[in-house]
Order: sequence, then C-alpha cells, then structure tokens
Amino acid sequence: MSLLSRVMRHGRQVSNSKRMVNESQSRKHSHRPRRLFEALEPRVMLSATPVITSVIATELGSTNNYSITINGSNLGTSAAYSGSGSGDLVVVDAGVFAAGQAGDGVGVNVTSWTNNQIIIDGLSGSYGVNGALISPADSLVISVTNPQTNVAAVTYQTVPGTPQIDAVSVQRLTSINNWAITINGHGLGLQAAYTGDNADLKFVDTAGPWAGGKTGNGVTADVTSWTNDQIVIGSLSGAYGTNGWVVNPGDTLIFTVNNPQDGLAAPQFSYAIATPDITSISIQAIASNPNNWQITINGTGFGTQGAYNGDSADFKLVDTTGPWAGGNTGNGVTANVTSWTDSQIVVSGLTGAYGTNGWVINTGNQLSFTVNNVQDGLVSNPASYTVPALTPVIASVATQLLAGSSNNWDITINGSGFGAQSPYNGDSTDLKLVDTTGPWAGGNTGNGVTANVTSWTDSQIVISGLTGAYGTNGWVISPGDALAINVSNPQSGIAATTFSYAMPTTPNPVISSVSSQLLAGTSNNWQITIDGSGFGVQSPYNGDSADLKLVDTAGPWAGGNTGDGVTTNVTSWTNTQIVISGLTGAYGTNGWIIASGNNVTFTVINPQSGVPSSTFRSTIS
Repeated sequence: MSLLSRVMRHGRQVSNSKRMVNESQSRKHSHRPRRLFEALEPRVMLSATPVITSVIATELGSTNNYSITINGSNLGTSAAYSGSGSGDLVVVDAGVFAAGQAGDGVGVNVTSWTNNQIIIDGLSGSYGVNGALISPADSLVISVTNPQTNVAAVTYQTVPGTPQIDAVSVQRLTSINNWAITINGHGLGLQAAYTGDNADLKFVDTAGPWAGGKTGNGVTADVTSWTNDQIVIGSLSGAYGTNGWVVNPGDTLIFTVNNPQDGLAAPQFSYAIATPDITSISIQAIASNPNNWQITINGTGFGTQGAYNGDSADFKLVDTTGPWAGGNTGNGVTANVTSWTDSQIVVSGLTGAYGTNGWVINTGNQLSFTVNNVQDGLVSNPASYTVPALTPVIASVATQLLAGSSNNWDITINGSGFGAQSPYNGDSTDLKLVDTTGPWAGGNTGNGVTANVTSWTDSQIVISGLTGAYGTNGWVISPGDALAINVSNPQSGIAATTFSYAMPTTPNPVISSVSSQLLAGTSNNWQITIDGSGFGVQSPYNGDSADLKLVDTAGPWAGGNTGDGVTTNVTSWTNTQIVISGLTGAYGTNGWIIASGNNVTFTVINPQSGVPSSTFRSTIS
C-alpha cells in the first residue's frame, strides 16, 4: 500500500472513529423526550472546509532540513508540539517517507498553528535515517485536518530547490589587483569556509580569458563564508596574478554555483565591473556665500554613500590654478556632500579651511575632480573643468503692484548666470534700473532710489519694491513706462546686456465670477468673493470707496460706493480677487438686506488707473 493511500486511510479511520463516538453518545441519550418546539430549532451548518493556499519551504541551517509554512484558512488551532501529535497534520514526501501521524518514525516540529497558518520548524524523529530526507525539487503532499471540525483539506506543493544567483558585488582590496567578491542568492546550499578549489564554484574572467575557483583551475578562492543565501570570497589566491590572470576594472565575470547538497546548478550570472566615469560637471554660486559654490558631478559607477560634511578617501578636488586641493582625507579644505548616488554627487559648498590661505575658487580657475566607487574602490580618471566667466543673461522681466501700494512694484528678473548674493535693501554695483520715461535711475550705487532685493540666485532676482527716494521728485514707475534693466554677476563682475521692458498699461478690470456664502452666525450677511483680473491693488478697509459698487436689484438699494449708506468690509484686494467679509454700515436697516436668490450687480474700478469694469450680475445664494 502506498504512503499516500495509507495517509488517506488513516484520515478515514480518524473520521469513522469520531463518527462512532458521536453515534454512541446519540444512542446513550435517545431515551430523553423530544421537546415540542425542537423541530423549530435551526440546524447546525456544516463547518467550512480548510483551504491551503500556499506552502513555502526554506532550508534551515541544518543541512537538508526545512522550515515549512502552510498558509490558508479554516485550519483551526492547535498548541505547538513535536512528533506525531493528533495526526491532524501529515507531510508526505511522495515515494520516500511520511511524517506527523502515529506510526511514522518522522515527526513534525510544529511551533505555531493558527486558523490561517501552520509553521513547521524542521522535521524530527528518524528524519535523515534510511533516506528519509527532503531534497530540492521533491514533491510534498500536505494533509491538514481542522482539529475543531475534523474536516480535512489536501494540497500539493513542490519544494523549490534549484539554486539562484541574484546579485554579485565586488570590492577592491588593499592589494589593488585583488578583490573581495560577494555572491547573493538562494538555494546555494551550505559548506564550511575553505581556501582552494572545489567542484561547486566557478568564475570566468571573459576578458582574460581565464577561470578560477573550480577544481583544476590554477586560480583558487579564499571562501570565508558559504550559506544558503550568500557566498563570500575574501580574496583570490593560488596562481592569481600570474600569466595575466588578474581581474581589472571593466572586466566581465561569469559565476556558476552548485548546491553542495543536491548537486543542482544555478544558472550562470554575468557581472561587469564598472569603472567610475565622470561625464559632466556644473557649478553654481551659493547665495549665502558668493565665493563658495554648489558643484554637481554627473556620471556612472560612483557607488553610493550617505551625505556628509568633511573629507573622504573617495573624493578629491584640485584647484590647479591655486594650487590647492580639497575633499580628500588630509586636505584642509573639506566638502559638504549633500547627495551621493551611483550617477550624481552634489557638493553644496566647500568647508573647513576653504577661504583661507587663498584657497578659493574663482571664475576662470582650472579644477580637476576624481571619484572612487565607494563599494569597490575603483577610481575614475581625473575630469577637468574650467569655472566659466558666468556671463549673465536676462531672459524676461515680470512686474506686479505691491499689495497696499498704488505705485510700487514687485519686479522679478529671470535668466541665467546672475551669480548669487544674499538679500539686501539698498544699492549695489551689480544691479541697475533706469526708468527712461522719467527719466531717473535706481538700484545702483549712488542712485537715490534703492531696491529691496529679497532673493538673488543664479537664475532669478526678486525686487520686492523700490525704496529710498522712490516716490519723490517724480521718481515713480507708472503703467506704460519704458524700463532698462542691467545685472552684473557678483562673482565674475561681468555685466549682462541691458534688457528693455515696457511696463504694461493697466487693462480694464474684468470680473469673471462672483461667489458667496453666509457668514458664520448670521442669517442674511455674506462673504462675497469677486474673481477676475486688472483690479489693481489696495489695502483692506471697512467702509465705502470710489472703486467698488454693488446694487441689490430686488431692493433696490446700493452699497460699497462713496455716499451709499451700506458699506463693505473689504478684507483683501489684489489684482485678481476682492474679498468682502460682510456688509456693514446701514446694512440690515430700511430693508437693505440681500436675501438668498437676489440678483446683485457688481462694478470694480482699478484704483491705479481709474478704469471701471463692466457690470457683472450674480445670484447670491
């Protein structure tokens, strides 16, 4: 009789035995009178059938033993046990042995049994005796009976055993032409550390070509660790280094591993040793320190490491014009490395002794960069870079009235090569604005009109209003004025070509939409938002104004405009939006109330230009 048949017969015997006990108990109590309403009681529903959804087997540290995890549902529960237990869990290695039921010499070490998962941490008893072993690719039949319901489920699972190499990493040793090699994967089997060759490991350097590691190869391996998931080769030995048998950067290696326990071979794995390569460098002045720089190095094969501020054995910068060096261990000049990935390194400023002893990068200086791969120690070829003269270019200018001002402006200058400097409010040799319509000049040293520069980066300068004598002597920017703007790079001293900009004439205000909602705690007062363009700007106010008017056509009555009894609480007025946070003054008297559904018309006049909008009608609700 086969093992599988014996397991199934055993299951029927357990089921029949329990059925006989139940029938005996039923006969024992059959003399009891039936209650009249017993037929009305609901029938007990059949218990749900256990379902096994997956089985995962992983090799334990002990060779040829396995941890088996059974996932599913309705598996019931049981206390942990080791041995045959109640016979509710049976593992059959088809055609070899069975475990977990009375009479089997092999037991199961059940460390956890829940309704959704059973964990077997190894087989015990006579496991390993007389060929009772699970080998990779063996077929297992798992039988589970729910201990509470006595309902059984059966599933079939093949134990995956073929070894697989998932990744290889290499690191250059102090001896520059020797390497530590780590092979990661699964199913690699187990064996003790060794130095020499064996039948289970082979690598081929296709550039040589030459081979090593395997029995008969002259090149051997110092294997310091071999587990099921990882093989570590501390170095290459034997004839390595003779006959041109050397691994060089750029070589491609092919690895093959056999599982020592089952002899199964992993598919070949190819690994190319990448040499770091710097492809481009860019440099930009740092705003908070005009003589310091953000340096971005792009390329491949840099390896990875965390951000740091200091020195490193893996990075070096040489200013050959100085001459001085920085970034490398022992240099006085250190580097604030804010990012290091395999393809990009970002240095956000040089630190340490930078700026002393003439150790400063100036425009026109010749720089040389070298990068070592952090993981394998490979060194890039030096990459040369000349710090450009940084000629600024003004690409565009945008202006907007400052909030609360009728004739002062937020001016944004966009472009490139502006260099960098800290914000300031005053004048500078590096910025000049001329109102040719005035005519008058500002921003430059010696001009009475100064500038509130709130941001100056390599690509944008923001002037948040003109200051000093601005507004006196007719020194005011008006719509339609012609401006001439010039920028000099603070680092290079090179000036941009003067950029001409015509101030836009103020367009007619346009109301595009009106929205409303009742103010909290009121039944008939409203927050009204008027959206559009060309409204100009003015400060918030609570009262009336010559620039805003609303008419409730159902009243009819008017408000907001000078002389109207109903006033407005204007909490915000920008060029694109006016917010009225409630009607005030005589609102609520004389029937001057906006009821939900009333039609109200709105008119806005730009305070700067005096140009009115078209009337806009909205239903308040």
